Amino acid sequence: MKLPRWTMIVLALTLLGCQALRPNVPAIGDRAAAGSAIASASVHGRLSAPDARQAQALPSDVVNAATVSFIDAANTTVATGKTDASGNFSLSLGGYAPANGATYILEAVKGLNNQAPGSSAARFRTLLQWNGTGWLSC
Repeated sequence: MKLPRWTMIVLALTLLGCQALRPNVPAIGDRAAAGSAIASASVHGRLSAPDARQAQALPSDVVNAATVSFIDAANTTVATGKTDASGNFSLSLGGYAPANGATYILEAVKGLNNQAPGSSAARFRTLLQWNGTGWLSC
């Protein structure tokens, strides 16, 4: 079966985009040389979402007590925490050394219907990039 030309173009661009997100992880010696800035790296933020969306839950149903996870390029959860009633959170990376320019996933999840078994869950995701001194949200 021959695919339409636009399908092949979209597939090629997707594959190129995936390559662009591959992190350039520095060698162990380079990480050690980065010093205390990396050793004390942490992620702080506030979970929020626009109210003008059609969804299974309102953002206000999700922001309180959501589980927030910091996930690296190998799909390994490095740190987790919970949001407070306003959606604020703080994740300590515990000495994890983020690579300069690398992309990471920040994900917040909360079960709906008071997190009853079998209920759906709401999930928010964003991409973070470490620039050597702080985080950029992509």
